Parts: sequence; C-alpha cells; structure tokens
Amino acid sequence: MTARHTAAKRQHQIEAEPERPSPPGCAGSGRDWARTIEAAAALAERGDESLPAGRLLLAAAESGVADGETDPHGWRPALARLARAPWSPEADRVLDAMTRPADAGVRRAVDEFRQVCREREADRERAAVATEVRRVVAVSGLSQRAFAARIGTSASRLSSYVHGHVVPSAAMMLRIKREERQLRRLREVDRALPGVPRAC
Repeated sequence: MTARHTAAKRQHQIEAEPERPSPPGCAGSGRDWARTIEAAAALAERGDESLPAGRLLLAAAESGVADGETDPHGWRPALARLARAPWSPEADRVLDAMTRPADAGVRRAVDEFRQVCREREADRERAAVATEVRRVVAVSGLSQRAFAARIGTSASRLSSYVHGHVVPSAAMMLRIKREERQLRRLREVDRALPGVPRAC
C-alpha cells in the first residue's frame, strides 16, 4: 500500500470516528488537539499543493478556545505564536522541538503551516505597501502620471505599485517618501507665501 493510500485511509478513519464527549464538568465540545494534529498529518501526506494541512492548523490555531478543549502538548499557543510572527526564530524553535519526536506526517503538516503563515503575511505586507503608495499619491494632489514623472518612473509602473501588482524596491519606496516630504514642504511654502511663484 502506498503512502498516499495509507494517508487517505487514516483520514477516512479520523473523519468516521465519533466526536468525543466533553470532559466532565465542561459545557460544549472543545477541540481535541491530538485529533487535529492527526488530521493535519493525514492531509499533509497527500502532498496537495493547496497546503490543506497548513490551512487546517491555521484555522484551528486562530479559532476561539471552547470549553473542554484538550491540548496537553501546547499546540495551540505554539502555532498561534508563529501565526502572529511567521519569521520569529523563537516560535520556530518551539515548533521544531515539538515536532522533532513526531512522525513525518506531523512534521510536513507543521511545515505547511509555516508556509501558509508566511504567504499570508507576505500578502498583508504587499497590501500595506500598496495602500501607502496610494495614500502618498492621493495626498500629493497630482495625477499618477505627474507623480510618476517626479519619481523617475512611468505611469504604468506606478499604477502597478498602487494596485499591489508589483512591490516597489526599497530604493523606490525611499524616492516616493522623499517626494512626499518635498511636496509637503512646497505646500507649506504656498500657505506661508500665497501668490509667490516657486520653482518645482
């Protein structure tokens, strides 16, 4: 039997198992992290490029804590810490220590989780840069074409920054911020000396 068939069989067993009752004295049915990790490991064994194991663990780590949750090994806080800071070496070390004695499926699931968290953070950073470029262009009072000319690029290239299709280089971001400061100073001069011509 291939590893793929073994993983599929294990996933079917997990899905077929009845829900465990809540521990005595607990209302509701909290997450059993041992089963969550098992399910993620089974998904990781499939080698799906959509990273379902990583997405399962991210959703679990960021879900609310329900009464009766069982997490004796501390998976939730370890995963949640990496989700908040995907490149944190401290969070990485904690997860490395937890997965070292685990089987290959669990290690692959956690690797998928890291990848999903880092891709999400990269998307957020890309969106934040695009938002900042849009803000600077908007407050400049210039058209995109005029602003692009002032920073030495084309209108189409600036548009790709504004819409988040391309992330500007560090040097270009410095140029954009420098132009923002220059235009702000020019507006201040205009307010202080109305009617006085100025050179751009």
